[in-house]
Parts: sequence; structure tokens; C-alpha cells
Amino acid sequence: MNAVPGVDPRVPNPGPELWFNPEAFVDPPDFALGNAPRTHPSLYNPARQFHDLAVTKRVALSSSKSLEVLFEGFNFSNRANWDNPDPVIGSEGARNANAGKVIQSEGGRVIQLGLRFNF
Repeated sequence: MNAVPGVDPRVPNPGPELWFNPEAFVDPPDFALGNAPRTHPSLYNPARQFHDLAVTKRVALSSSKSLEVLFEGFNFSNRANWDNPDPVIGSEGARNANAGKVIQSEGGRVIQLGLRFNF
């Protein structure tokens, strides 16, 4: 990847529509190394957060038997975690339309309920 002089790779409000400025980079000629660093010092991938919750309640039925109720919520806050932006810029004649954009996200709330009888 070659860096375009004078063009800032950062965007003011990074989001899924545009995470970095693809106009700040061009592909080098075939069989040539680019002049841009492999990891840019001012560009970061989207942060990921997962909030999990687990609640357990045990009820004694007798001296040797008990009932346990389990509730587990994975990504309980249902926060979408964006994937990394598309880093492929493309050649000058065929630019990648998705360069710098976050194309998909992952996550979604998963809830599990369980009941256990201990004897």
C-alpha cells in the first residue's frame, strides 16, 4: 500500500459507513512494495464489548436433594460489535467500493435457562 502525501487517513466521525479514508492510500505497482506501514499509527479497528450475566438460585428440597435454577445471558446488553473495515483499496482503475467501510457486525443476545435436580 502506498500512502498519498497530504491526505489524512482518519475521518472525523468513524462509523460503519466510513471507518477510514480510502483516498489516503493507493495500491503500488505490480511486484513492488508499498511505502505505507503495515499498521498505521493513527488508525484503529472498532472496539468490541461483551457483557455477560449469569444468575443461579439453589433451593433445598430435602437434606440430600436440591433444585437449581440457572439463567445466563450472553451479550446481555445486545450490543452489536462491528467487524474490521474492508482494507482492500483496489487498483486505480478498479477501486473497491467497500474500502474503509464496515460491512458486517457480529453479536446478538443469547439467553439460556436451565433447571437442574441434584440428588
